[in-house]
Amino acid sequence: MKTLTIIVILLIASFASAGVIQDGAITVSAAAQGFADVAAIPENANSALITVDGDPVRIRFKTTPTASLGDVLSDGDSVNIGNAHDVHSFRVILKTGSTTTTIWYTIFK
Repeated sequence: MKTLTIIVILLIASFASAGVIQDGAITVSAAAQGFADVAAIPENANSALITVDGDPVRIRFKTTPTASLGDVLSDGDSVNIGNAHDVHSFRVILKTGSTTTTIWYTIFK
């Protein structure tokens, strides 16, 4: 447990030093979408933190997810997107059977 706490503290410290440049929410639907679908992504975006609030979703970075294809994230899951390319290519969609989900995000420089 101490190791997890230290890792979380280091992750928060690295985000704090990076500087928040945008935050917001994506209301996830049955159509794949990303940050650019809800707001312009700043050119200097280098990383992001996303948190799932609601039903399970599927995410992808290099290809478009479908309701049955992609990495599954569930309510309360958080993911650090650690490079600019993945911030710009991030896509999310509702998992089969899901109805309501919000992805909360913070983008860092």
